[in-house]
Amino acid sequence: MGVLRERIAKLREYHGKALLVSFDDGGGGAGAQVDAVTREVQLSFRRLDGEIRAMQQAGGREEDAAVRLQVQRQLAQALFKLSVEFSSPKAAAEAQRLLA
Repeated sequence: MGVLRERIAKLREYHGKALLVSFDDGGGGAGAQVDAVTREVQLSFRRLDGEIRAMQQAGGREEDAAVRLQVQRQLAQALFKLSVEFSSPKAAAEAQRLLA
């Protein structure tokens, strides 16, 4: 999830650069960077969601099932918070307030 946080920070940086007024002819590069990093972030969300869901099917001792379930829930909650933060800063503040 650390890599995902870094990508979201990079995306915010690229969004900021894309919003700046540019007088050169190479202005299309910022939009392409934003699109590329957005796709990376979306793929990372999907991959992490799949890994969290796969924890449920992981084999192991019966005694570890409760621990695995708790870890899965915590990871899912952290991924949800990141997803809300990614989609909208206002929604992130509201979700933080509700989950606290």
